[in-house]
Amino acid sequence: MCISVTNRRQSGSGEPSQLRFSFFYPQRPSLACEGHWLQFERVVTMDSAPEQEQATRIAQQFEIVDPKTHSRVVGGRRGSAEQLGYTSPDP
Repeated sequence: MCISVTNRRQSGSGEPSQLRFSFFYPQRPSLACEGHWLQFERVVTMDSAPEQEQATRIAQQFEIVDPKTHSRVVGGRRGSAEQLGYTSPDP
């Protein structure tokens, strides 16, 4: 599983920061990849705890609970989604 994280701070709006986790399942696609794959995204709103504490908590959650259960499909093909047992992403 490859995970990329984007921290989106709503500057000046009073909105909390968000972390966007994006990952591929079961593998990251490549030009040589002929298998099925999907891209998932999970958005986590940051709270007032120190960033390191929040990062540790999120990492622990990923170890305990499959991150796909709290994420949405944002990429991949309809056939891949059907083969892997997920709803296909919106067109």
